[in-house]
Amino acid sequence: MTLKTIFIAIVFLSSTYSQTALRSKSVKITRLENFKNNYSGKTIRFVGPGKMKVQGELVTVTPESFIVSDGINHNHFSHNNIDYVLILPRRAEFFLATSVSVFGGAVGYLTLIVSKENFSAQHEKVFTFVGATLGALLGRNTFYKPLKIDISGKTYG
Repeated sequence: MTLKTIFIAIVFLSSTYSQTALRSKSVKITRLENFKNNYSGKTIRFVGPGKMKVQGELVTVTPESFIVSDGINHNHFSHNNIDYVLILPRRAEFFLATSVSVFGGAVGYLTLIVSKENFSAQHEKVFTFVGATLGALLGRNTFYKPLKIDISGKTYG
């Protein structure tokens, strides 16, 4: 057999019998350790056992569970059947999204000034409102949405 034929056979067999997703315990442990280091003290939300929605401040992550504070108590939740956790936006993200909305209103008003010499108060209100609305949509979709963190042991390849 030639070297070229062996190479083609190896490429064909490796693509035919490869796994697209694999659950690994070590990958899950690494992701949980990174999650603990990067997001302790932040507000999280996830779907717990029995389709129960849980929201609170992440205190720490143990090898078996999350410890989440609801303001009064520290509750333990097993992370065995949880594939992802949402990090909720904070006040800074809200102000950033709001400032984009205000900037959109100003841009709408300036667009009216540049495009028309004589404009009425109704034009001014409409252009400002449309600019602020488009800015609010842009700010919300860009800055004020939960961050989805994958903590499953699944690897994709």
